[in-house]
Amino acid sequence: MMRVFALALLGCLAAAPAWANEDTVDPTRAVFVSLADQPAVAVIDPDTDRLAGRIDIGLVPRQIELASSIGKLLAIDGQGPRVNIVDLNVGTIRTVSLDLVPDRLTVTPDGLTAALANTGSGRVVLLDLLRRRILAGVSDLPALHDMVFSADSASLYLAGDHQGAIDVVTAATGRLETAIATGLPHGTLALRRAPNGRRLYVQPDGGGGVGVLDPGRSGALDPIPTGPAPTVAFPSATGAYLLVADNQLGTLTIVHDGDVPNAAVLKASTGVEAIYSAWFDTLALVPSAAARAVLLYDLEAMRPAGSIDLAAAAGRGAVTPDGQKLYLPLADAGEVAVINARQRRLTVSIAVPGHPFTVVLAGSYGVCH
Repeated sequence: MMRVFALALLGCLAAAPAWANEDTVDPTRAVFVSLADQPAVAVIDPDTDRLAGRIDIGLVPRQIELASSIGKLLAIDGQGPRVNIVDLNVGTIRTVSLDLVPDRLTVTPDGLTAALANTGSGRVVLLDLLRRRILAGVSDLPALHDMVFSADSASLYLAGDHQGAIDVVTAATGRLETAIATGLPHGTLALRRAPNGRRLYVQPDGGGGVGVLDPGRSGALDPIPTGPAPTVAFPSATGAYLLVADNQLGTLTIVHDGDVPNAAVLKASTGVEAIYSAWFDTLALVPSAAARAVLLYDLEAMRPAGSIDLAAAAGRGAVTPDGQKLYLPLADAGEVAVINARQRRLTVSIAVPGHPFTVVLAGSYGVCH
């Protein structure tokens, strides 16, 4: 039996200094890079593409996220029942204690609420970021694989072992709403939200297609047929294109304006975990661990447009709000690659003090988590 309950705030430690040096940059525009082996985040100035300094975040992060509208950086380590909230404007860390150990974190588009999940137990906590107060929690869900907020920040969609459906939670209260059927026979591994919020794309754990949901109608549309092991579909920045990488067949499928029958299926590679679009939605950038390169595709012509070699496999990156640059962390190389989408070339590799694995920046797009 599902149950929803309100939680009391279990604790909030006194503020501690967050900035580790005096070399700061505008936090509303900075590029933040998580480091796999340090309790800190490297900061890159996007105007000069140089390392500007670092922020002490009080733990070695498993995941970081930005609540850019209120100038907060959130970090969890997957080891303790806490989340650290760094105030980027005044440079302090506050630790909010939880009654679960979160290993997954996501933030509403308006930056006011965070969801923290222990994926194995299926438990989720909703946190008011302005007041650092727990709003509610949800328990007794199936094991979770992914979660994403709706575009209006009102609902949280949860993907997991719930067969043929995703769960929906009201963000303000933690109330469990009617599940949305996926039209697929399996549980869901991953979710992506279209920029306009009108579509959810789901990757089933059994492969064989990408589910398409209309949250407003609480129902499934016709799935997009793919190979037996597709990477989840990534909508482009405007939502005009849907990009699906098949990691078994080594292909990229490009669907324009929902026209599935006329989709382009192009040669790609394997080892693809994320797809980005940039430069006014004219270019798709597909990092491949197998190719150790970023494969480029002209979206207007729907054809390959070359590739850019990388020094190592890429982690989760981010595209600047103007769509001009993609920042990719290369953990094994100890650097962040900067790709100019307009020029379609690697412009600089920025050395950072550690092993970078995630890049986040305010207003970025490409990966909707």
